[in-house]
Amino acid sequence: MSGRLLEKLAKEEHCFISDLNRACDYEEIIRYLKGLDLSQYSLEECSYAFSYIFQETLLFNSYEQVDDFLSSKQ
Repeated sequence: MSGRLLEKLAKEEHCFISDLNRACDYEEIIRYLKGLDLSQYSLEECSYAFSYIFQETLLFNSYEQVDDFLSSKQ
Protein backbone atom coordinates (compact mmCIF):
# COMPACT_ATOMS: atom_id res chain seq x y z
CA MET A 1 0.00 0.00 0.00
CA SER A 2 1.57 3.25 -1.08
CA GLY A 3 -0.61 5.89 0.58
CA ARG A 4 -1.17 7.69 -2.71
CA LEU A 5 -4.84 8.28 -1.95
CA LEU A 6 -4.12 10.00 1.35
CA GLU A 7 -1.37 12.06 -0.27
CA LYS A 8 -3.66 13.15 -3.10
CA LEU A 9 -6.46 14.08 -0.71
CA ALA A 10 -4.13 16.04 1.60
CA LYS A 11 -2.81 17.96 -1.40
CA GLU A 12 -6.34 18.74 -2.57
CA GLU A 13 -7.39 19.85 0.92
CA HIS A 14 -4.17 21.90 1.38
CA CYS A 15 -3.31 20.12 4.61
CA PHE A 16 -1.10 17.42 6.05
CA ILE A 17 -2.21 13.80 5.97
CA SER A 18 -2.34 13.90 9.76
CA ASP A 19 -5.02 16.60 9.52
CA LEU A 20 -7.39 14.59 7.32
CA ASN A 21 -9.01 12.72 10.19
CA ARG A 22 -9.70 16.01 11.95
CA ALA A 23 -11.33 17.66 8.97
CA CYS A 24 -14.26 19.84 9.85
CA ASP A 25 -15.77 19.58 6.40
CA TYR A 26 -16.24 15.89 5.68
CA GLU A 27 -18.80 16.83 3.02
CA GLU A 28 -16.06 18.43 0.94
CA ILE A 29 -13.83 15.38 1.37
CA ILE A 30 -16.69 13.05 0.42
CA ARG A 31 -17.49 15.14 -2.66
CA TYR A 32 -13.87 15.01 -3.73
CA LEU A 33 -13.64 11.25 -3.14
CA LYS A 34 -16.85 10.66 -5.11
CA GLY A 35 -15.31 12.54 -8.03
CA LEU A 36 -12.21 10.35 -8.10
CA ASP A 37 -11.86 7.14 -10.06
CA LEU A 38 -11.21 5.08 -6.95
CA SER A 39 -10.55 1.98 -9.05
CA GLN A 40 -7.10 3.51 -9.61
CA TYR A 41 -6.41 2.53 -6.00
CA SER A 42 -6.47 -0.95 -4.53
CA LEU A 43 -9.32 -1.89 -2.24
CA GLU A 44 -6.70 -2.30 0.50
CA GLU A 45 -5.57 1.30 0.00
CA CYS A 46 -9.17 2.57 -0.06
CA SER A 47 -9.88 0.66 3.15
CA TYR A 48 -6.79 2.07 4.84
CA ALA A 49 -7.39 5.66 3.71
CA PHE A 50 -11.09 5.67 4.58
CA SER A 51 -10.42 4.02 7.95
CA TYR A 52 -7.89 6.74 8.71
CA ILE A 53 -10.06 9.65 7.56
CA PHE A 54 -13.33 8.52 9.12
CA GLN A 55 -11.77 6.85 12.20
CA GLU A 56 -13.61 3.58 11.63
CA THR A 57 -12.27 0.13 10.88
CA LEU A 58 -13.22 -0.53 7.27
CA LEU A 59 -12.46 -3.41 4.92
CA PHE A 60 -13.88 -3.06 1.43
CA ASN A 61 -14.32 -6.16 -0.74
CA SER A 62 -15.61 -4.30 -3.79
CA TYR A 63 -15.70 -0.82 -5.24
CA GLU A 64 -19.48 -0.97 -4.87
CA GLN A 65 -18.95 -1.15 -1.10
CA VAL A 66 -16.70 1.92 -1.35
CA ASP A 67 -19.44 3.81 -3.21
CA ASP A 68 -22.09 2.64 -0.74
CA PHE A 69 -19.97 3.82 2.18
CA LEU A 70 -19.51 7.27 0.64
CA SER A 71 -23.24 7.51 -0.06
CA SER A 72 -24.03 6.58 3.54
CA LYS A 73 -21.87 9.47 4.78
CA GLN A 74 -23.85 12.19 3.03
